[in-house]
Amino acid sequence: MGTISSGYDSPTVAALARDAGLEDAITFDRSTRGEPDSGAAIAAALGIRLSVVPHDAWRVTALPEIPFVASDAKGEDVYFKGAEAALAGRVLLTGFHGDLVWGRGFTPRGFDIVRGDQSGLSLSEYRLGVGFLHCPVPFLGVRQIAETQRISRSREMTPWDVDAGYSRPICRRILETAGVPREAFGMRKQTASVLFFERGDFLSPPSLADFHSWLERHMPGAGEAAPGLWQAPARAAGRLLDEAARLSPHRLRLLQSLGTRIGARGRREPLFRYLFPWALERARQRYGSLPEPRARPEPRPPVGIVDG
Repeated sequence: MGTISSGYDSPTVAALARDAGLEDAITFDRSTRGEPDSGAAIAAALGIRLSVVPHDAWRVTALPEIPFVASDAKGEDVYFKGAEAALAGRVLLTGFHGDLVWGRGFTPRGFDIVRGDQSGLSLSEYRLGVGFLHCPVPFLGVRQIAETQRISRSREMTPWDVDAGYSRPICRRILETAGVPREAFGMRKQTASVLFFERGDFLSPPSLADFHSWLERHMPGAGEAAPGLWQAPARAAGRLLDEAARLSPHRLRLLQSLGTRIGARGRREPLFRYLFPWALERARQRYGSLPEPRARPEPRPPVGIVDG
């Protein structure tokens, strides 16, 4: 099972896996910011069957955040909960970490694997319950990242280096060679991550009610904490800088980054700090309610061996 967004990494994985027998993929209809992010045009060009999943489909399930937040204290991959019916019993191929492996802006130092974010990590606990394997394909060559970077920056890859700000020549060459139109992907960097640490993207209503109940027992009064006085001005300043950068995205990328950072501080959810212990306790309770595994039978001795 593949994943296809409108970006670079997951479509590249799908294009490579198609030749190995990949037939099905999922896509989420929009990004974190609500913009279209479907990979429908890419899937059509590759001849892959595509299931479109609403980005917020996870919110209608019961306490969906628990296994994701319990895995890494952040839970940004919870949107995969909406595709659960398509995941069971499959191998899920994703493009997590492709930004550093296939991008041009990262300079590797040493032999350590350096990540830019936690994307994909919160699937660790969830996938065990659903029953699927997760294979983030860019990690297969992560020890050769320096060599991969040299290929990306080589003169031979110049025809596929379309934008220094958001360019992954290796991905573009693979996809265009596979028949995907240049304008169908990689036009703008987007993400589908759910950011629970932001006030506007906190828990689903049933989970929020359970979380507040948990807070009252463990941290009385914490749920009544008001946001800091600085948060509203920070949000306004962030929006202003972001809009100014949007009008001239190539020349003002630094301004855009500054606006994003300032705005993120203004949107910070003060109760996020308690989310991890809540999720851990609820996950422990879920495991405690499961039946004990049946005793495994003793192995029989090999045929032809007789005691004594």
